[in-house]
Amino acid sequence: MAENYVVPIATAIRNLDNNRYPLDYYMGFGWDGLRAYAHEILLSDEDEALFASYQQLVKNQTEFNPQNCN
Repeated sequence: MAENYVVPIATAIRNLDNNRYPLDYYMGFGWDGLRAYAHEILLSDEDEALFASYQQLVKNQTEFNPQNCN
């Protein structure tokens, strides 16, 4: 599941953020979409906490603004 959904979503968001951080920093965004589908079976509590902390860092530091897109 991660290969089919999470990694492509994380990669796309990383590209939007000009590849500022390693891919792991964007994995939380990909896992967010799977919360309704028992993602906890596939993702450990430790990984979930790590990805959430990385995700928050990206949100706080990104310069991406969709209103500046053409």
